[in-house]
Amino acid sequence: MIPIAKGVTAKTFTIAAVCVLVLVVPLIYYVESLESRHVAVLSAVETNAELTLDQFPPYNLLLAVPGNAEKPPPFDGVLEVEDSKGAKFRIPIDSESSMKSSWVREPSTTGYILGWGRSEGVRIGEVLKQGESFRLRVTFKNAPPPESSLWLSYVRHLTLLGDKEAQQVETQQPLSAALFPCSSVDLTPTP
Repeated sequence: MIPIAKGVTAKTFTIAAVCVLVLVVPLIYYVESLESRHVAVLSAVETNAELTLDQFPPYNLLLAVPGNAEKPPPFDGVLEVEDSKGAKFRIPIDSESSMKSSWVREPSTTGYILGWGRSEGVRIGEVLKQGESFRLRVTFKNAPPPESSLWLSYVRHLTLLGDKEAQQVETQQPLSAALFPCSSVDLTPTP
């Protein structure tokens, strides 16, 4: 073997280079990506859904409506959230406190962040916590347009070794792809 430097052979150098690439570079190259997943199609009166948060915060719930308007359509209702410990939160949602976002990546659909403009009371992002399961109940006094749906937004962590969050979801949670195009939200109808 030909030494590269005193006491270092090509084989030793190659092994060291591979170790650096595998162990150090993924720690350096790290990207956060804002993602969203479908949770439920909303009915005009009441919608129930369950979700487990295996993703990374911050979390927001979005109202996705057909079309592309700057302002949300008029709607008024309540989001009730119950965590796995039985704590319940009641959060008013309406078109006045919602803000347009680009987080819903569906053609011909516009997303609005629910409760974004609320200045008092509990906020959705304060209630939803990583690693916990939640029951959601959405009721409307004034419903959004038909075919509206509820979406969850979260942060996705990416490294050179891949998407850590997606790998966890695939091994820990059954997918509901037959019902909805979601890979990280557990959809189980609640009674």
